[in-house]
Amino acid sequence: MSNSRLSEYTGRTDVPGILMTVVSVELIYEISLSKSDCDEIIIKFTCETPLNESDTCFMISRYFSDEAYFDESDYNAFIRKDSASEMRGVIRVMPTENNLRVKTGEYIIPIPPELIEEIKSGSYDPDNGDIGKIVERQFGSLFDKKGNLIIHS
Repeated sequence: MSNSRLSEYTGRTDVPGILMTVVSVELIYEISLSKSDCDEIIIKFTCETPLNESDTCFMISRYFSDEAYFDESDYNAFIRKDSASEMRGVIRVMPTENNLRVKTGEYIIPIPPELIEEIKSGSYDPDNGDIGKIVERQFGSLFDKKGNLIIHS
């Protein structure tokens, strides 16, 4: 990612993250006589990411409290490039305290250490659709040390 906008933005080439540029923020209020709070926030964004589309969407969702809903629109795109791909889209997020602070501008969305190591070692494969690996990355291992499925009741 040495020639990426992320390195230009931070002045470093080792920053492990997704550079998200928030293009616009719209607070949505439903008509209600009993409350005047915001019901949801619509965020239009572009980003530069070292990850594939599904991993990028997961990191964005995680950043916004696991409650990001990606809208389908003509604005959406994922353009794969060598070391950092470009993505743009529109998401709807819940009005949490942190999400209400989002303004237009640039943000760095962190990437977990496991993914950073895969990227640095060259073992990250954006074309790998291994569901087991995706589930483990997003939820952790679903099995205990003996190989038994962990079930919480």
